[in-house]
Amino acid sequence: MRIKKLSIRITLFIVLATTIGILILSLLSSYNMQKIMENEAKEELESLVNQITVRLDLYMEKEYVYLDGFMEAKEMVDLVEDSTNPDTVGMAQVHTEKYMNAIPNCKSLLFAGYEGVVITHNLPEMIGYRNSEEIEKKIRTLYYNDTATPVYSSVTAVSPATNEVSLVFSKSVYKSNGTPSGYCAEEIDITEFYKLLTEGINVTSNQDIILTGLKNPTVYFSTNQDEIAQSPENEAVLSAMNQITSEGKESGNISYKQSGSGKEMYGYYMYLPERDWLLFVGADIEQLYDQAQHASFQFLEIGAVVIVVIAIVLAFIIGYLIRPITKIQEALTRVAALDLSENKTIDSFEKRADEIGKLAKDTRSVIYNLKGAMGVFKEYSNMLDENSGNLDKASKQLTAITSENKDIADGLSLKINETNEAIETIHAEIENIVSLVDEVSEKVQVGQEDSEKLIQSAEEINGKINTEIESNMATLQETMANMQEALESLNAVEQINALAEDIMSITSQTNLLSLNASIEAARAGEAGRGFAVVAGEIGQLADQSKETAMNITEIVAASNKSVADVRDQVTKLIDFIKNDVIASFEVFSAQSQHYDEGITEIKQAVADIGTVMDNLSKSVDEIANQISSVNDASLENTDGVSSILGMNSETNDISDNIELLAKNNRDNADDLRAAINQFNVD
Repeated sequence: MRIKKLSIRITLFIVLATTIGILILSLLSSYNMQKIMENEAKEELESLVNQITVRLDLYMEKEYVYLDGFMEAKEMVDLVEDSTNPDTVGMAQVHTEKYMNAIPNCKSLLFAGYEGVVITHNLPEMIGYRNSEEIEKKIRTLYYNDTATPVYSSVTAVSPATNEVSLVFSKSVYKSNGTPSGYCAEEIDITEFYKLLTEGINVTSNQDIILTGLKNPTVYFSTNQDEIAQSPENEAVLSAMNQITSEGKESGNISYKQSGSGKEMYGYYMYLPERDWLLFVGADIEQLYDQAQHASFQFLEIGAVVIVVIAIVLAFIIGYLIRPITKIQEALTRVAALDLSENKTIDSFEKRADEIGKLAKDTRSVIYNLKGAMGVFKEYSNMLDENSGNLDKASKQLTAITSENKDIADGLSLKINETNEAIETIHAEIENIVSLVDEVSEKVQVGQEDSEKLIQSAEEINGKINTEIESNMATLQETMANMQEALESLNAVEQINALAEDIMSITSQTNLLSLNASIEAARAGEAGRGFAVVAGEIGQLADQSKETAMNITEIVAASNKSVADVRDQVTKLIDFIKNDVIASFEVFSAQSQHYDEGITEIKQAVADIGTVMDNLSKSVDEIANQISSVNDASLENTDGVSSILGMNSETNDISDNIELLAKNNRDNADDLRAAINQFNVD
């Protein structure tokens, strides 16, 4: 769980740093103290060993004094010089029994000769006792020397007199001539001796105390009872004996593991060469250093208490220092909660000259700046909302204009399609008229040929009038029928007038649509500029179509006039044939002198008809060319309408984009207004 309060975090950091510092100091101090106390414990152990050694030396010295006093008596001096005289031996025996009672804790007192036989003993039954040859050999080696110097010795052994383990002190003596006489020995109860060691040496509950000889390696005392009176087997004791013999170190310390328990031990030894006593004391390191460790732990506990006290004091101080920051933080929390209303909680802090005062002023400045920003944001939100409305309105107007333009373009396209269809119909009719004109021309040509034939026949008529009248009449009837049919065919030319009127009507509507498109393009403004260009082109094409239609009308009028002239001429010809020629044929015989003139007039009339038909053919060709121009203009109008439709599509896309932009602006304005409304600036 993360801690969010700054005061707690600062307190924790400072306490942590302080704890680390105090902990390091405590550890170093504890370590140093432990080392000092360990050294003191070692020194205490060594001092204790030295003290016990001195006490042992005094103890031994006391016992040796008893031996010296025992041997200085006249009875004993005489015995040393002559141990074979019974009176001397008897007097020495009495002295021995009396003197033994004067020695504290003495269990037995004796004097043995050089050969090892007991001469005097406080227990008469022990007189004449002799140790084994091996022991005697060892005694002679230890007790006697060439310088006739008395040798004091001590050993722990099982007494033959009491059959108990006792401490035996002995002294070798020499005759006045320097030859060995024997040795005296006293058996001391080990209770006091052991009490001196067990009570005098109490370093740890788990300790090793061993007293042994070096030259006579026999254990005098050991906390392990099984080792007493045996050769030393303790690893540390053997190591000490080795250091004494090899290095000459009569005192020193040894670290070792205790036999059996395997615990780490620290031992110290002291050797008394004049007594041949080696005292070794080993202490359990864990127990030996327990006081040091306990003191170290106490020091650490004190450090922990100090840390707790410091933490409490720091928490109070930091809480007091952080309180203004907490108030400012509360003010900022209100700002974070979108509350920009007046906040007087930090007013009192602004007068401070420290960092708290500067922070309070900066906080107040932030709140004022946010209020100003909110005002600006509100203005921008209103402007954005207004612009969104304008964009939306413009988009709707553009959509309406585009829709109207589309309707106009669709109507214009429909009219242009109708114009194209009408033009195609006119073109087909023109082609039909051309065909009819060609046919009429052919028939006129036939009429001319027939007229020629008539003229030619007229020369022969005189001779063949009677025989040819019926034939000529039949030919005239056929010619009249052909001319009548040609007149009926010329009626198709009149249909061009109706088609030209339709073209004029379509052209007027196209002009109207072009005008409407121009008006709507002007209303659309910049977005309708391209549409206005196309509308202008359509207007121009409509004007061209109107001009073409007017040309067609003029040409058709000329054609109609030619057709009327042809009709009049043909009608006159038919009437002439009916009224004059036939009548003339009837009265041919009477009026044969006028036949040539009539034939000439017919020929002239047919020639005039041919001329008119040529003019009509040219007029029809011109109409066909004008119809092609109208058709091309109509196709261009179709392309223009397609462009208008394309521009309408682009305008629709632009309108959609404007509408989408307006929607986005409106949404942004709503979001901005919603965000602004969350702030409380009252």
